[in-house]
Amino acid sequence: MSQAIGITVSFTETLGFQIIGNFLQTICSPYPIPIIRQLGNTAPGVNNRVPEPIAGDFIIMSSVYNPRLAYNITSYVDNIIVGSISGTTLTVTQVIKGSVPIGALIFDGNNPPQIAPNTVILSQLSGNPNGTGTYSVSVSQTLNSQNFYPGVRTDIAPS
Repeated sequence: MSQAIGITVSFTETLGFQIIGNFLQTICSPYPIPIIRQLGNTAPGVNNRVPEPIAGDFIIMSSVYNPRLAYNITSYVDNIIVGSISGTTLTVTQVIKGSVPIGALIFDGNNPPQIAPNTVILSQLSGNPNGTGTYSVSVSQTLNSQNFYPGVRTDIAPS
């Protein structure tokens, strides 16, 4: 009795984009045209505010079908810092847990909250990268030294 020889095919969407992109580049030779491979809605033409390339002609390749593989995966990264806010400047004197993430919404542990709603860390002005130092925040206010909780939420939809 003979056994069938096993063949494993490993073909991914990324590999397909690379093969087709290389083929298109040979057709367009000697005038290379930028080829944009759209994975996860990161290319122009998807109504996601990604601009077209500045150069003249270009080609966009994207999937026709992208099936959902699982439920949303939501994860949180909690950070604890000690600092004060004067105007739109957050002064961080200690990082207890994590770091100081740019773009994070800041909460305090008070009930009712003392921090102004929608206070977001915009940029670092001075100090250790994502650590102690001064940061620009989105809402002008005055708060004495206390614990702040700049959190980061990540949502992933496997497809």
